[in-house]
Amino acid sequence: MRGSRRVIAAMGVVCSLMAGSLPAGAELSEEPPTSLQRVVARLGEESGSFDPAGIIGISVVRLDTGEEATFQGDRWLKAASGLKQTWLAAAVRRAGIDAVAPLAGQVFGQSSNEAGGRAIALGGGLDEINSFTSGLGMNGTLVVEWTFGGEWQAAEYPGPHPSLNFTTTDDLAAFWRLVYDGWVLRREDTATFLEWGRMERLQGYSSGLLTRLPEEVRGSVSYKMGWLPPGRTEEDEDTGEIVEVDALDTLIASGVVEVPGGPTYVVAIGSFGGTSWPGKVAFVSYAACRIHQTISGDDLVCDRSGDPHRVRADTDPPIGGLHSVAGSAQFLEVRGWAVDPDDISHPILVRFTVDGFWTGSDRAGDPTSWGASPYSVTRGHGYEDMLLVELTRGPHEVCAVAINDGDGRNVDIGCKIVLIR
Repeated sequence: MRGSRRVIAAMGVVCSLMAGSLPAGAELSEEPPTSLQRVVARLGEESGSFDPAGIIGISVVRLDTGEEATFQGDRWLKAASGLKQTWLAAAVRRAGIDAVAPLAGQVFGQSSNEAGGRAIALGGGLDEINSFTSGLGMNGTLVVEWTFGGEWQAAEYPGPHPSLNFTTTDDLAAFWRLVYDGWVLRREDTATFLEWGRMERLQGYSSGLLTRLPEEVRGSVSYKMGWLPPGRTEEDEDTGEIVEVDALDTLIASGVVEVPGGPTYVVAIGSFGGTSWPGKVAFVSYAACRIHQTISGDDLVCDRSGDPHRVRADTDPPIGGLHSVAGSAQFLEVRGWAVDPDDISHPILVRFTVDGFWTGSDRAGDPTSWGASPYSVTRGHGYEDMLLVELTRGPHEVCAVAINDGDGRNVDIGCKIVLIR
């Protein structure tokens, strides 16, 4: 299932640039992915190591630069309690901050379902709540039923269903961004609302977003989590028996992180369905740490002993070489090899410049590793690509850059001069 709202970020475009015909200082037509985009894409790849069958969504926006990154941010996730903060905001808009304040600790601190129902009542009911979130552009979010603190059903209610009430990480990130920027509540109400989000939580899943963040950061995070673990039980209305709830488990977290002395960003991470609840719990906290590490620049150790082997620090720089360059004024053929020692099983991206301009890119996954020892770890990490160019007569410099598969630096792996006659 997929939501229907805007895509937060594009993850990279491969294109060609007419290298020799651009004046000095001209705009590049292709930008390499940012470190944030790279780490979110990598987290998406790593998620299957935590839970092979779960649906993962990740959305991040750095507020000082506007930099955005997403992985499956429009996938529908069962919301659980992950939307209660939107109900509180709707209630503040409709009933005022003083009327809602008594519910804040119960919703943010305890994730009380009954308090969530009372927030829905103050917000005018589910139809008003859904109109409120839709008005914020959260078109992948819908709540159709809530049976705590009252009996609530939306106009779209189709009858009992285990996966009703859903959202996306794109929507959750958008909500927190709009709140923080002052587009949802009045200025003084915004400050109060964000302070509510910093309340002390009950121990357990409610603090999962913060588990691997530095101690000095945890008090500056306004957030809400929702969780429905497996093995839940309820009383059968007809027989009175206690039976296990037949519903897919979900874990979802979203909020605003103010880095002390640094940037502020919004983040949403969710995992739905799948086969491993411990994997979900570990992934949400691991992903939050890796994202914070990338944005803040803090030297954090995000992996833990129980994590899958693949999620090491990923800071080793890639290695490689530019073996040969040949061609004409209209095209250049480049050959070489590149690999990231952190994850030798996956081909990394190599980007090429001609006279300093980005000209194209290729994945180093060819069986022939041009210029590398056939007996080394680089076997099967070659690249061979055709660059479309428009070059004048004379010498031109062609360079290759290996893009780090994790958080480490990118590496210039060679330059060669080609003479066009």
